[in-house]
Amino acid sequence: MWVVENQGFGPALDVRYTCCDGNQKRVERFIPSLAKGAEYPAQNDVSATFEKRHDFEIRYRSLSGQPYITIVRKTDDGTQTEFRKS
Repeated sequence: MWVVENQGFGPALDVRYTCCDGNQKRVERFIPSLAKGAEYPAQNDVSATFEKRHDFEIRYRSLSGQPYITIVRKTDDGTQTEFRKS
């Protein structure tokens, strides 16, 4: 099952991710915050996004305000994850 998981050392704030909805349109979903180790279920959103061969992109910021981006790409061999500081 696909989840958005905070794997950092502190809370992830203002979490939002871009995905495909049931009508295959690109939409943005918001999660106010995720505590360290917390998970948010995103199975349907991730599956629909990968089905259309789009990247699943998650944006968030740390408690200090530093913005981050995580991009998950579906590849022929599985998935590839890229982590960036904005």
